[in-house]
Amino acid sequence: MPALRASSPDRRHFWQAFASMTAAIESKAATSEDAQFVGRRAEEILSWHGLENTDEHV
Repeated sequence: MPALRASSPDRRHFWQAFASMTAAIESKAATSEDAQFVGRRAEEILSWHGLENTDEHV
């Protein structure tokens, strides 16, 4: 997360990159439950770094 934030020229770019990375991981999930798990983990990672994922970012 720190590297992604540092490499993003602005917050919009960060959110687009984060969403793209999360979607790529979710697309490899074997089941819908796995995809939901990935989504929950992504939310936890954002929370650890003091960020909140809302639809307005992407």
